[in-house]
Amino acid sequence: MHQQTTDEQSLHQAGIRITAVRLLIWRYIRNNLAEAFSLADLESGLPTVDRSTLFRMLTLLNDAHLLHEIDDGSGSQKYCVC
Repeated sequence: MHQQTTDEQSLHQAGIRITAVRLLIWRYIRNNLAEAFSLADLESGLPTVDRSTLFRMLTLLNDAHLLHEIDDGSGSQKYCVC
């Protein structure tokens, strides 16, 4: 039987269906983006994942309360891990 990693468990508990790309994005965020980050930051760290996939995942994570949005007044939406 497959034992879930902590990252897989957090997605599963949030009701997010686990796919390879979703897990890749979530692991990258958790391991590399300790402070507030933007979609552009995520794009530069994961250049092989298309922008629309990254945006949909940010929305999904935000809706599941794994991320929260930050308005820093820059006009660019930022996110932070809850």
